[in-house]
Amino acid sequence: MMRRVLLCAAIILPLITGSAMAQTTISYDVEVTSTGGGPHASLFPIGQRLLVTFTLDPAATDSNADPARGVFSNAVLSMSISFPGTPISASTGASGTAQTFNNVGSCQVSDQVFIHGGPIISATPLGGENVDSVEVDFLSDFVVTPAVPFMLSSDALPLSALRFSDAFVIFRTASGNTFVHFDLLPGDRVRRLITEVETLRAIGILTAAQAERLISELDAAANGFDRGNIRQGTDNLKDFIDRVNDLIDENAFSSVRGQQFIDTARKIRHRFGF
Repeated sequence: MMRRVLLCAAIILPLITGSAMAQTTISYDVEVTSTGGGPHASLFPIGQRLLVTFTLDPAATDSNADPARGVFSNAVLSMSISFPGTPISASTGASGTAQTFNNVGSCQVSDQVFIHGGPIISATPLGGENVDSVEVDFLSDFVVTPAVPFMLSSDALPLSALRFSDAFVIFRTASGNTFVHFDLLPGDRVRRLITEVETLRAIGILTAAQAERLISELDAAANGFDRGNIRQGTDNLKDFIDRVNDLIDENAFSSVRGQQFIDTARKIRHRFGF
């Protein structure tokens, strides 16, 4: 179903079919961060692991002439949604549609990608109801002026990992839509922050010394989360927040840009009750 733009560790595997047409399969190993309501939200507890995989046809063409919005019919060749350790899963066939939105909005702008699964091949009933369709949406933050490109640099079909700020699966059943929000695992979320800091250093917004101050804390936090040392991970993120505030006070970068780093770090800490 076509919808209007919302206003408010990925593995990429190129495949070759027998017809020599290239395909791109993108997989996300993530965790549930919240549910946006719906009749079956209780089936998806926070922290539950989630695997999302979809295959795209790079040859799919954009039928929308608007340079900021793309509609790629039949671009989604397959999709798989599963929750390891639970019986819940869904898979779709070909003929799905992908939609892209590059820097859309009015006072604030965002990048967005909607991946609509094709016809359901198999799906676990939710609360006794059949799943009619599934969709995965990716959104960047809404900001006044982007410091660097968001998820997208154009409305082209994205064939690489998306650096999203919010993402969710939509399960549609007869009684309504259930939204399951997800994000990368904590260590991967911290490494995404490292990439963003490195980007600011590369374009000259941060000096090498300023970036290294931030990256040292983030490296330690990621290592802590990877080893299951939650206290280390959250403590280093607190130190990261303090260092970002120092850079804001030093006018190294704007309070808006710094607040984005702070908000992300706080969300990760909040995941563990800090």
